[in-house]
Amino acid sequence: MPSHTQTGPRAATGTVSIPRIVGAPTGEQPRPLSAAARTIHEALGVPMTALPGIEAEDPGYVREHSRALNELIDGRPAPCGPAGVLAGHLDAAGWGDGAASVPPAFPGLWERGDVPALDACGLEALEAEWRRRMDAGAWAPAAAALRREVGFAAAWRDILGGDFDATGRGAEYTRGMEVFQASRWLGARTLLGLVGARGGGVYLDVLGGDGYVWRLLQAERGAAAPRLALVRHSGLSADGFAGGELPARLAAAAARVHAAEPGAWVLAVGDADASGAAAAVLLRREGGALAASPARPLSAEALARLARLPGAAWHQPGAGFGAPAAFGDALVVTNDVSPHMFTRAGAWGFPTREDARRLSRSFHEGAFDGVLFAYGTHHVDDMGAALREGFAVVRPGGTVVVHDFFDEGPAGQWFHRIVDRRSKTGHDFPHIGPVQMAAHLLRAGFRDVRLHEIQDPFLFVCAPGEGRARELALGYIMGMYGLEQGFPHGVDELEDAIREILTYPEVGELPVFGEDYVYIPRRAVVAVARRPAEGEAPRSEADRALARTLAGLFRRDPDALAAALDLPESVRRYWFAPDGRRWGIAPAEREDFLAWTDSLRAS
Repeated sequence: MPSHTQTGPRAATGTVSIPRIVGAPTGEQPRPLSAAARTIHEALGVPMTALPGIEAEDPGYVREHSRALNELIDGRPAPCGPAGVLAGHLDAAGWGDGAASVPPAFPGLWERGDVPALDACGLEALEAEWRRRMDAGAWAPAAAALRREVGFAAAWRDILGGDFDATGRGAEYTRGMEVFQASRWLGARTLLGLVGARGGGVYLDVLGGDGYVWRLLQAERGAAAPRLALVRHSGLSADGFAGGELPARLAAAAARVHAAEPGAWVLAVGDADASGAAAAVLLRREGGALAASPARPLSAEALARLARLPGAAWHQPGAGFGAPAAFGDALVVTNDVSPHMFTRAGAWGFPTREDARRLSRSFHEGAFDGVLFAYGTHHVDDMGAALREGFAVVRPGGTVVVHDFFDEGPAGQWFHRIVDRRSKTGHDFPHIGPVQMAAHLLRAGFRDVRLHEIQDPFLFVCAPGEGRARELALGYIMGMYGLEQGFPHGVDELEDAIREILTYPEVGELPVFGEDYVYIPRRAVVAVARRPAEGEAPRSEADRALARTLAGLFRRDPDALAAALDLPESVRRYWFAPDGRRWGIAPAEREDFLAWTDSLRAS
């Protein structure tokens, strides 16, 4: 599928294909890295891999899923999941009321209407209300992570609120996010998968803001429901079952599925024809009895889409139902330093307020199955301390994921050239790059450290014919980054800036502004690591090799390295800062890391 680059200023077309990586490799071949990631990987020898992104998804699915997630978060039924694909079967059976997924519950500690009053509370009163509501709600596994003996109001007084409070750009961010809630689902879903949330458990989103990652997880659950068992049956044709009766074998298979998951659907699929299409019958449990739709054709594309759904799986005769639910029963605790974000996160889920560098003050040792640092990691001014705290609160064998952007890459440049210079509060923060992530993770005691580049784009979709995608996209970006006063000439100027900066021509990812669909590419750097399990060696051979590579870099003379690599000034100023930091690592931290790697050799 070709990439639509739309090079003309503010070009828009009625139908725009989903862009994909130009010449994207298939199978197990490595995917191409962006220019910034490739320099780290090839020139410095630090191993990085690019994970699958938008090119791995069906274009129609990307559009439909983006819109469906947004509608579910907004509290509206959406045609998605099995219901979206099987709408014809539902209509034929008179089950049209089930053709849309029901919006998932967002079990917040309080209602959105309570937020203004909570904002006005004193800290002691806010703590008392927070405790009362967590004890009365369904968040017991999350509340169990808290050190209940802590005086949280006093702890909150110690925490600075950052630039996302009521006097900063918190209000603009909130308004911008509400324009299109699901814009970052692809990156967030990748991060949730990496941290292990598909298997259930309790997770800490350290820089969780207003609960965005939790909202997307719940919406993904709603979009995947109900769970679906696909059963192959050779005796099924366009005329229905041979003999006209539901075969006992299928009835038994459905009974096994419903014993494991009473609300699941069963789809009986006949033999495929030359095109891959097959007749199919949908079976649902209704009032204790099994009901069947008329036989309807199902295309090969539709069958493939069903099989890829998170809650769907082929059912083997005699076996139980093996399809995992989308993200199981995973819970995400939304932490943030901002009081503005704390009260808003509580309207969606379970909020906490703690400094990333002091997590063990509020949370028990080993309380979480995974810990996520994302969408604001560069606001943490001591990443080494934060990751040591992350190590303390994740269970043995649990996972930590760290996410940020390359300073020298397009997403980092967006912050430096646009958000810092034109937003209400500025944004003068260096980002956390892969070298810094890896060094701090290793030094904090994590093992199996892996570095990836992921696609983390903005996606905006409206209903066909509405023609509002561009309006949604630019309104979201303007509000999310607090840019109203920085773009006095309006959204045309903002679009020009996006087209100029947020573009990755080396991998064929360029902004697309269509009438019903907008795609704004971003790539992020992600590190994944584990706290060693009980009895497990503290590090792997790959960790030792990575530590040696980093130590070798720290021992290199920066001027000689820059000359050897012929580094442009646009890269050098981020790698080698005037204050002596190299790749974000301060001199004292480098000396500590070198002493540690020397001790590894000695052992």
